[in-house]
Amino acid sequence: MIRNARMLLGTAVIAGSTLLAGCQTDAAVTNDASAANATNATNATNARADRPADGRPVTRTVYVAPQTARCTGVAPMDCLQVRGSPAEPWSLWYAGIEGFAYQPGYQYVLEVDEYRVAQPPADGSSIRWVLKRVVERRQVN
Repeated sequence: MIRNARMLLGTAVIAGSTLLAGCQTDAAVTNDASAANATNATNATNARADRPADGRPVTRTVYVAPQTARCTGVAPMDCLQVRGSPAEPWSLWYAGIEGFAYQPGYQYVLEVDEYRVAQPPADGSSIRWVLKRVVERRQVN
């Protein structure tokens, strides 16, 4: 009797898991990942619509604060604080900037190439920045 109950319970668990897995559609996964990626790319890159669809980069000017800020991605970490113009508030940038060696205590103005990532990981940004040049590096007290 106990053996039959365990077998029935095991079958029910497997069937329930299969049904739940079948309920998740690719569209739902894509929409959830897109929403998370859009959140990661807040205010620092307002002009997503003007980025070409063919994958060529768009050059952006990015202002980087003299200190990082604690943030939580997959795990707690330090994020760059960035903005697109001096008048904008600082936003957290989780993804880093390829080729850029950040040093605390310096405020930077950078020129970056912004690429759209075709299939970003679920916990990653849909935008990639690659340093083109350091326009200004100024020590801040």
